Amino acid sequence: MNCSRCGNWNADTDVTCRQCGNPLAAPTPPAPPATVPVPTVTYQPLPPAPPRGPPFSPGFTIRLLMVAAVVFALGGLMLPWYGTASDTVNSGRHNRGASSWGVMSGFFGGSSPSAYTAGSTDALVNAVAMLMMLGFLSLLAGIYLVRKRRKGETIGRGVVKWAFMIALSLLLLAPVAFAIGLPGARKQDILDQTGSYTDPGHPTQENSFIGSWPESLGGGITRLESWGPDIGWVSALLAGVCLLLVMFLDAKSQGEERILK
Repeated sequence: MNCSRCGNWNADTDVTCRQCGNPLAAPTPPAPPATVPVPTVTYQPLPPAPPRGPPFSPGFTIRLLMVAAVVFALGGLMLPWYGTASDTVNSGRHNRGASSWGVMSGFFGGSSPSAYTAGSTDALVNAVAMLMMLGFLSLLAGIYLVRKRRKGETIGRGVVKWAFMIALSLLLLAPVAFAIGLPGARKQDILDQTGSYTDPGHPTQENSFIGSWPESLGGGITRLESWGPDIGWVSALLAGVCLLLVMFLDAKSQGEERILK
């Protein structure tokens, strides 16, 4: 610091001036740091979380799918499986026609689904009808066993599961076998009737399960032929899908919630 009398510079630790001996003023202590008031925060306890419901139980969904499988299987037995349609246009006028048939009509000797001697086609339809009937009966047996177990009766381990697995296999196999086998069966019927078959080079019922083909008949007349699965075939396939979901959901269940054990 500098002396107030002579202006000589002195160290901060000096008490008197080194030049003139004048007492030096004591250094001013630094001001204390300002204190910042800390706000008081009051914490309110959080409300308790609402109680959780019971864990997901697929039992109701499984039972609903079982009922749906029965309904769809009945539809597969009773409703048409395959249909054909024809739309002839002459001078802007449409002349439409359609026909359909189911597997049970062929099984009981109904109208033939083929324009030719339908030996192979009828054999396929009969086999598919048998698969559907056995699958439907297996499904009913499985549901009956489930009800008996729910009433406390003892059922052999794995019996219920096997009943549903058999029903699932048959109800899925029937529509798949029908879709794969029908074109070939129709082609074989033509071979058996005429002794030869020539592929026309366009979609027909003998080379595709579903399709359509426009044909010109001359004189401004055209005809559109279409064919494919009907609602009974779709219903049978949905029955198998429902049972597949039943098996999946039951496998996700635990302990006593399992139905197919």
